[in-house]
Amino acid sequence: QSLSAQLADRSLSRVYEAVVRGSFREDSGTVDAPIGRHPADRKRMAVTEQVGRYKLANGIPVLDRSREEQVLAGKVALLEEQVMKIYKFEVTKESIKDIYKTEVQEEQVARYQEIKDMFVFQCLVGQRISDLPKFFNGENEIDTEHNTISIIQKKTGVRAYIPIQPIVQELLDKYNGHTLKYYSDKNTTTNSYLRKLMELVGFKEKITYEENGKQKTEPLFELIHTHTARHTFVTIMCRNDVPKETVILATGHED
Repeated sequence: QSLSAQLADRSLSRVYEAVVRGSFREDSGTVDAPIGRHPADRKRMAVTEQVGRYKLANGIPVLDRSREEQVLAGKVALLEEQVMKIYKFEVTKESIKDIYKTEVQEEQVARYQEIKDMFVFQCLVGQRISDLPKFFNGENEIDTEHNTISIIQKKTGVRAYIPIQPIVQELLDKYNGHTLKYYSDKNTTTNSYLRKLMELVGFKEKITYEENGKQKTEPLFELIHTHTARHTFVTIMCRNDVPKETVILATGHED
């Protein structure tokens, strides 16, 4: 009760640490921006385009610059809720008609269906696009006791062990023996089609970041590419408190 009273009469001061997108030139300063509930995760707070309840105060110190390279490069990772939004998006002639000026053909539906499925799959297995065919052509090992699937990564030669989540199992069954035609590192148009699909899904919120010392603002869908899936996988694992050792085994990273 005493704590509640102090919060009510503002005699108690609170200090927050926050992860921000962008790069501070100085080691302290003022951020004047509206803060409210995160639009995708109601348990978190974030700077919002809507009017927030709070504003950050003066003299905020920059505590950690260790992740600035990711921000400067314009790299993004999706939240688990956003991956599920993609998964639930139904690819039909009607849903993708705005992309084409002519009548949508069956092959175009098949293209976007495979791209949607494989991007979701990649977000949940965390592998490079060049390794995805191994999940469907038999170049893998399944451990039923531990419910994992493993492959030897093409780039590193390391065996990666990935937990088989329900959606992963669903897509393993759906594409078993299937040759990926549209979602491939050999297909130079994959990222272009992926971004069009992400726009249809609704990822249009503005993202501001700094690159080569210049501030840039782009819609989220423009920043998404196949490697976004690996960043997303690691982010989801870490947010779900998966042990670091498990993430390393799954991604093939050394740390």
